[in-house]
This record gives sequence, structure tokens and C-alpha cells, in this order.
Amino acid sequence: MNLRRGLFRVWVLLSIVWFGVVTFVAYQPVREQFERSAVIDDMLHGENPTIVVLCDDARGQLGVDYSSAESGLPGPWDKYADKKTLVLCYYRLLAYRAAYPEDAGLSDEALLTRGFGASPGGKPWGAIMRTTLVAFGGSLAALLLGIAVLWAIAGFAKQEPPLAR
Repeated sequence: MNLRRGLFRVWVLLSIVWFGVVTFVAYQPVREQFERSAVIDDMLHGENPTIVVLCDDARGQLGVDYSSAESGLPGPWDKYADKKTLVLCYYRLLAYRAAYPEDAGLSDEALLTRGFGASPGGKPWGAIMRTTLVAFGGSLAALLLGIAVLWAIAGFAKQEPPLAR
């Protein structure tokens, strides 16, 4: 059997396994970025954008300026909510702007997305490109290493003497 053909087949099989491993490892983070992007798009393009803050940092009065409900609309349930036991509180965009004047220079997109670790309106295509680069780059590096090793080993091959005439 030809050594080069056999090693090429091994490389093909290992590349397929490598692609599977990279896909398995990268799937969950990429999926989370797509979900985060969808949430950001909903927040940006919804009727009433809502800004999430930690309740410890919330300013104003619970049930008047901000809410314990994800809709951001203050309601009767806020009368019974204890700010000390809440983790997240929700402001409507206009109420947030009134409570936090120091953020007046930020755009609506920047305000809505800064807690999500994503650029405003950004899509997770960068993570997909990095994952693709790792998958193909690792496989290509293995191929080039194999070619270099075969080239080096071929240098040690016994030379046949030239035929005498």
C-alpha cells in the first residue's frame, strides 16, 4: 500500500473527527449568541423597549419608576415586592433616561445591549467565522505537517546508483 495514500486517508478521517469535535464544543456558545442577538433585536424593535438593571442599582420607587415584571410596566404586584429579594428590575426606556441622566449620551441601542455582551445590533457571525477558522485551520495544519514529515522521511530513502552504460 502506498504510504502517502494511506496517510492521506488517515488525515481525511481525523479531519472529519476534528470537525465534529469543534462543532460539538462550539455549538452551545454560538447558539447562545444567536439567542442573545434575537433578544436584543426584540428589545430594539419592540413597542416598549425595556432596560434591565440590578435591583441594587435601581433608582426611584419600585412600582412607580421601575417594575419587577419583565414588561417594565409598574403594576399592583410591585406593592408586595421586596427590593432586597429581587435581583433584576426593569425600566421602560423613557423612565430609565429620567432616572439615569448620566447615560444621556448613549444611544437607545447602546443602552439596551450593554448588559448583553454584544455590540448593538450585532450578529454572532464572528463566532462562526472563528469556529470555522479553527476547524479548517487545524485540519490544514495537520495536512501540512504530514506533508513536511513525509518530505523529510523521503530524504532518508536509499538512493539507487545510476545505471552504467
